[in-house]
Amino acid sequence: MATKTIVGNIPANVTFIYSKKKKLESYWENDALHAGWEGQEVTPAFCSDSSNLKTMETGRNWAARTWRYGEEKGQSYEYQHKNDPIVGLKIVSLEIRGEGGRAYKVLTPDNYYFDVREDVLMDTMLEVGISAGGLLNGTFVWARVGSEMKLVRVGSKLHDALIVATADRQLKKFRYGELQVGHIYSGKGADKYIFLGYVDTISCEREELRNTSGWSWSHVNASRIYNRTAKDIKNGLLLCKMSEHTKDNKHIDPSNLYGINIKTSHTFIKDWGIVDVPADIITQISEWASQYITSHSKEDNTKYPNNSENYEDSYFSYQSDLLFAVPTGTQIVIPDKWKAIFGLYTRDENKKK
Repeated sequence: MATKTIVGNIPANVTFIYSKKKKLESYWENDALHAGWEGQEVTPAFCSDSSNLKTMETGRNWAARTWRYGEEKGQSYEYQHKNDPIVGLKIVSLEIRGEGGRAYKVLTPDNYYFDVREDVLMDTMLEVGISAGGLLNGTFVWARVGSEMKLVRVGSKLHDALIVATADRQLKKFRYGELQVGHIYSGKGADKYIFLGYVDTISCEREELRNTSGWSWSHVNASRIYNRTAKDIKNGLLLCKMSEHTKDNKHIDPSNLYGINIKTSHTFIKDWGIVDVPADIITQISEWASQYITSHSKEDNTKYPNNSENYEDSYFSYQSDLLFAVPTGTQIVIPDKWKAIFGLYTRDENKKK
């Protein structure tokens, strides 16, 4: 199975945002969980990447909001520092969260109070252990994983992946014209795409008209009214988003072309390697789109024989860009089979995507 790509980074600097201190309390019925940390004074804090303005603002709002029973936290404070490795994290509490949730809380050597995520705690227990008194063995740093900041053990598989992800953020974006057919590309996110070629095509869009009250005209008329437009796409990027059907394969399956789309821009910064792509892949995709429109519209017409909806038109607008795709610089010829339905669309050749 392919290794999951980690989205995130290890920031150079972090900021702890906090307000007033609190004394730890326990609400557990089991006396064994009423440990020596009860009554200990700690500083609850929110950690943010110092360069991330959005999460900095989130932290300030968190520090300023009501804490409990109408008590205001008051003024918030910020402690910005280098994201140096932390030694000596200590589990001091286990909080009850909503819907049966639990959160282990740790204290830093300088008395800041944070959550430690279950996956990180499990990794620590299995790899380096926990000493008596709740002391986490190992060294930890702050990292952004997905959309959250979390403590991560240095030397863990997650940490190794984040080192790679952090380095990747410094990569430069590929120029639009230098993508190579068959290569697998990604941006800063986890999604990977196989580049299948540069194409010209026509994108047909169908928009249902609506009256001034916001209801579609179909609510007051027996048949729906649509505004249909056709726009040219020149030198677009034909891409296949990798999924369970492609991630472990070394070739494209022309019979399973879900995930194919055409874009006019990209954010690719990394090349992951090559897969085999048939020389006539663009033609195969066009034929697949034609079959898709025909089979799905026929199926819906059979299921809903009394419905006035033109299903072929609906699927046509959805797949038109793949249906008409040709290698860049090649003349687009509308197949006889689709001339009638294409004639419903107003084509403005001066507007190009």
